[in-house]
Amino acid sequence: MFASTFLCALVIGWVCNWIVDKRFGKYEPTEEVKAEMSLDEISADEKKGLRWAGISCLIYLALILVLFFFGPLAKINDAGKRLLVGSPLISNLIPILFFFFVIPGLVFGFVSKKFKESKDIVKGMNHQMSAMGSYVVFCFFCGQFNALFNWTNLGTIIAVAGANLLKAAGFTGIGMIIAFILLTGLINLLVPSGSAKWAILAPVFVPMLMLLNYHPGFIQLMYRLGDSPTNAFTPLSPYLWVTLGVAQVKYDKDLKIGTLAAGLFPIGIVLQIAWIIFLVIWMLIGINIGPGVGIHLPEELAYLIG
Repeated sequence: MFASTFLCALVIGWVCNWIVDKRFGKYEPTEEVKAEMSLDEISADEKKGLRWAGISCLIYLALILVLFFFGPLAKINDAGKRLLVGSPLISNLIPILFFFFVIPGLVFGFVSKKFKESKDIVKGMNHQMSAMGSYVVFCFFCGQFNALFNWTNLGTIIAVAGANLLKAAGFTGIGMIIAFILLTGLINLLVPSGSAKWAILAPVFVPMLMLLNYHPGFIQLMYRLGDSPTNAFTPLSPYLWVTLGVAQVKYDKDLKIGTLAAGLFPIGIVLQIAWIIFLVIWMLIGINIGPGVGIHLPEELAYLIG
């Protein structure tokens, strides 16, 4: 997955520059957007506010580190060692990140004199949210659609049927691997939740592929390669609607979901093809997929399963 980060950056950048951008044409910002994007000279109060906001950020980070290494934010195992995984720091990451942004923002506002009293904070929040009305409406109706679709269990039924069909087909080797990745990508159009898909597919494919001498880590890697690309254009992904709402407010008020999805479609398809080729090359070279984890099961475990 680390190596795939560089592949994704290159492939997505190339597709955006040579295919997607040309589909949408040259962007001409409106006067309102130009005004928002213009950078005025930073005043002395704003410089002071930025400086103290940075200082408050550093103090907050130092406090978190102290509470982790000397306080209650770390998980302590039986040997007395402080652990990050499973610690209160990880389980409370959302409120910690919330205050990480709120505190410097408040410090900047009051030091730069943009905030003079508490109601100014509310005004600033209202100003930022005033352009999100269309997105809230989108969220309401999309939420109803997703709820009704999940209520029918159509996605689960199709996923189970597809898994059983692939299992019965008796594929082996690279053909089976490609078929599994494509099946996962197809199911992702109907079940965008990664954990829900894995809960459906894992009980079928993990035992089946382990009997074919594939490591469970490699099985999940194949799943992840199919789980990601179609997120770019599936209508059931909430991020697609977030993108549409922002695009309509900031860039093109007449943009429709079909136009947006069609523009993003090449990204998902080209990335999926590139990822499959990348995986096949990785397999043929014989590189481990992770520290101490290969494509196939260790010999002693494979012997026991066989």
